[in-house]
Amino acid sequence: LLGTDYRAVREARSKTVTRMHQFNSDRKRSSVVAAEERGPVLYAKGAAEIVLRMCTSQVEASGAVVDMSHEARDQHEKHITEMASRGLRTLAIASREFSPSENSATFDDAEACEAKLTLLALVGIKDPVRQEVPSAVKTCQNAGINVRMVTGDNIYTAQHIARECGILTDGTAMEGPAFRKMSDEDRKAALPKLQVLARSTPSDKYLLVSALKEMGEVVAVTGDGTNDAPALKVSDVGLSMGITGTEVAKEASDIVILDDNFNSIVASVSWGRCVFSNIRKFLQFQLTINGVALVVATLSAVTQRGMPLNVMQLLWVNLIMDSLAALALATERPNVELLQEKPHGRDASLISRNMWKHIMVQATFQVAVLMAVLWVAPELDRYSLPKSPDRDDFNCLGLRGGDFLAADETRPMCCVGANINATAYTLPEVPGVQEEVTFGECCYDCGDDCDAERERLLPGSDGEAEVEDFALPWMGKVEHPTRVCSLLVPELNDALEIVDDVEGVCCCDPKWSDKRCVPYHDAEHEYEHANLAINSLVFNVFIAMELFNFINARKINDELNIFKGIFTSPVFSGVLFVILVSQVIIMESPLNSFFKVQGQTWEEWLLAIGIGFLGW
Repeated sequence: LLGTDYRAVREARSKTVTRMHQFNSDRKRSSVVAAEERGPVLYAKGAAEIVLRMCTSQVEASGAVVDMSHEARDQHEKHITEMASRGLRTLAIASREFSPSENSATFDDAEACEAKLTLLALVGIKDPVRQEVPSAVKTCQNAGINVRMVTGDNIYTAQHIARECGILTDGTAMEGPAFRKMSDEDRKAALPKLQVLARSTPSDKYLLVSALKEMGEVVAVTGDGTNDAPALKVSDVGLSMGITGTEVAKEASDIVILDDNFNSIVASVSWGRCVFSNIRKFLQFQLTINGVALVVATLSAVTQRGMPLNVMQLLWVNLIMDSLAALALATERPNVELLQEKPHGRDASLISRNMWKHIMVQATFQVAVLMAVLWVAPELDRYSLPKSPDRDDFNCLGLRGGDFLAADETRPMCCVGANINATAYTLPEVPGVQEEVTFGECCYDCGDDCDAERERLLPGSDGEAEVEDFALPWMGKVEHPTRVCSLLVPELNDALEIVDDVEGVCCCDPKWSDKRCVPYHDAEHEYEHANLAINSLVFNVFIAMELFNFINARKINDELNIFKGIFTSPVFSGVLFVILVSQVIIMESPLNSFFKVQGQTWEEWLLAIGIGFLGW
């Protein structure tokens, strides 16, 4: 501007400096002592009104030094106020000459040597507000964040800049010394309306942060200087400047803003809320699936329906619940809606009321559906579930527990069907080896095919069967040959002793099945098959409901559009696809044997998807 390279001048003049008093936020000025030809000269610069108060003389336009009159001082103060009101940062430049014989120790005391200065100039510097700052401040205010300016600038400068940024609206501005002198009660009363604190020191910032925290506010503080460290440390979130900040400030802070940009502070707020929201989403999903699995297992045990979910199935559920859910829900990125929410208080619960409502409603729905499937499915022909077989119901004697019949005692045996009679058979007494034992026959209504059935079971009997046909030393007489199913023949050892563990005998408990008489191993297989079909349906419906609830869990504030932004997270979409494909493979591939499930028909798949859809 003046046709001179300031760097060359600065380098040349720096060689003459013999003392330097650094700037700090308390002094708000700095000074150097230079060795001039006429003797030592102190040059000072700093906050205009502060340096002006230390001046007793001034340099006129002619270069002459004259005493500063009251009128001149008032005029300078007016100029300072006018420049500050236009948003200019005001500086005063002054000097003081010492005699060549001045004791050098005088220059060690900054306060002493900076007195009786001569005012050289008043300077107004324009520091334009960054273009993005007003919108960033507005975003913070919409997010419920009260932005306050704490600065060392003149109060008029601070007010002008605060209005440009949108910080000073309907609040008040105050200077640090006045704020510092207030009592604790008065200070707390003034804080709700305070938006600008000018001519402040680091201790003022510390007082402000401490007072706000005592009022229960969550406080974030920015700072770059070493003296800002106490305020950064005591705040809930300390943000230091990565470019202009000192190492002390960076160490005391929680977050370092690498580009010294207010927009980065907005981004940090957005990410902080995003992490908190993602944790809540994961908890909402996990608590729902945990609660449902626990309640269903308990109710199934109490109602004697066994365990509808086996170990392998629970491992798959646990994988969905923990690893995959955490991966999907915790990787969602910030969105605009997060900055439109109100901030969460210091004592805010991790699980909100809305979340509890979602968890309880969803869990109740899922438990009701799963228990309905467990209780209603056995009533359908497709899933008809007989009574769980008990080997005591399949004993060779036709009686529970393997008891013997008394001599000459005949009882009806397990006749299954309408108007069916049973016949008792007696194994003669073998002296010293076997008492007389009576056995029964298992009957069913064979209709027109009874003769063929009798002939198959008792070939050539014509109502009587030789013992050789059954490898037993006794003869059985069939009183109702048209209603023959099979003989309840025990398995004997060489000593003609009855073996209790009989395979292949007929059903002897008419309560077990109202359809047919089957051997024990067939009954056990039939029960397991019917139970497998029901449990497979329960497992598939459970996973389908959790898949749909997986999408529900993305919203925790009663949002109606649960699909909004679903494709902004590739990880979420990928995990959802992996779970769906894996479930199909588990149910329909040879892997189903490991999970102890059977393949589902298209009707069962539609049922599972339809029930899951109802959860939306």
